[in-house]
Amino acid sequence: MIDILCFLTDLDGGGAQRTMVNLVNGLSTGNMNVELVVVRGGGPARDWLSDNVTLVDLECDHTRASIMALRRRLALRNPRMLFSTMLDANIVASMATVGLARRPALIHRETNSHIARSDIGPLRRLGAKWAYRRADKIIALSDGVGRELTALYGLPEGKTQTIHNPVDISGILSAAHVARGQPAPWGEWASGGPVLLGVGRLTRQKGFDLLLRAVARLPGSSVRTVLLGDGPDRLLLERLGRELGLEDRLLMPGFVADPERWMVHADQFVLSSRWEGFGHVIVEAMACGLPVTATNCPFGPADIIEHGRTGILVAPDD
Repeated sequence: MIDILCFLTDLDGGGAQRTMVNLVNGLSTGNMNVELVVVRGGGPARDWLSDNVTLVDLECDHTRASIMALRRRLALRNPRMLFSTMLDANIVASMATVGLARRPALIHRETNSHIARSDIGPLRRLGAKWAYRRADKIIALSDGVGRELTALYGLPEGKTQTIHNPVDISGILSAAHVARGQPAPWGEWASGGPVLLGVGRLTRQKGFDLLLRAVARLPGSSVRTVLLGDGPDRLLLERLGRELGLEDRLLMPGFVADPERWMVHADQFVLSSRWEGFGHVIVEAMACGLPVTATNCPFGPADIIEHGRTGILVAPDD
């Protein structure tokens, strides 16, 4: 049995959490003993976990406060591999292994551009450089992320390897088939025009403010916009919608566990992000048969979309 300990900050409903759950669920079906350790265990992604996966909640308030708790778990379990994802979890994972009598193989997964992000200060960047140089391997979500990490932190060639997000296409197709036989989740609200759909956390990264401004500029338009997800920018986006006169044509139902039901009834999927690591929701929308327009942001969409054939790529932050 191969022992793998996977480390994640939380079980919120974001793309990184969905991907980690997909990974641990898949790994646990083979000749592997997989344990998922999280800094804090609340959130909708908890319901996605397979019964084969052992979940350990460190019950820490902050990621940085979990270093010693993770170290104790590593000493107790002595796994062959420690696999972590997202910047802060990667730094903590590296710190937790310092001085261990038997250090596991250290694999970090990076999901985003560190240059495009505006929230990485000098100390976090220094921590990332130390952690990524110390890792045995870095999994980059897209080719662009891998190239950037190598150049930014002076990593040796071959340290990074691109592995795109795993997507459960058969599961999406099955859910989409069921959803097509159900009424649209927005009822009569969208009867007056086509529906644009955006999915993601309500943060600056996702560029939903750009999408709303673009919709508002369409002359005489009856286009409706649905934004699935939650996050710190909810009030800002609601206020912007009112300022742009879109309040009757904007629907923000929050996080939903069944995005396929919304995708099969929408007319267009739009990814308006300022930066992405991959763009998991693009693949999900494609699997549902939904046409896709996405910003050609650093770095993921161009790995998925062939412009003009499988979707449309447009300039980011425009």
